[in-house]
Amino acid sequence: MSLNLPTFDRLAYVDRLKSGGVEEKQARAHAEALDAALRDTVATRSDVSELRTELRSEMSELRTELRSEMSELRTGLRTEMSELRNELRSEMGELRNELEAVRSELGAVRKEILIESETIRRDVSHDMDKLRVELRSEIATSAANLKVDILRWLIVTQVALGGILLAALKFAK
Repeated sequence: MSLNLPTFDRLAYVDRLKSGGVEEKQARAHAEALDAALRDTVATRSDVSELRTELRSEMSELRTELRSEMSELRTGLRTEMSELRNELRSEMGELRNELEAVRSELGAVRKEILIESETIRRDVSHDMDKLRVELRSEIATSAANLKVDILRWLIVTQVALGGILLAALKFAK
């Protein structure tokens, strides 16, 4: 604190206390105590002005520090964001490559399935053609065997009828 203190008139204070009924010795003690207290605790205009100047200076320094730190933080954040963007781009590129590889594999699998299904279709068609030929052959064989059996039956029936007619003719004579 500065020495530019407000003036405190001890004599006037002592006189007021005495006129109020306080003994002179006590009044002087009160005046000295109040004077000491005022010197230690009361701020003057110049004290406030000094303090204001100091505070403004400190606030200015703090603003400068804050601006500097904010600038550093911004720079750091921008750097980190740039690094993250680059990492993301790299990861996305890798994912695209992997996706393209999977698509390529799927295309190859589709081709294999088409080839395999075509092979199966041909094999089934070939097997069905073979079965048709075998069935036709069996049907033709069965039809021929039936014809032979029918002819035998007809011949046996004719022979039997002929025998019955001969026997009836011999018997009728």
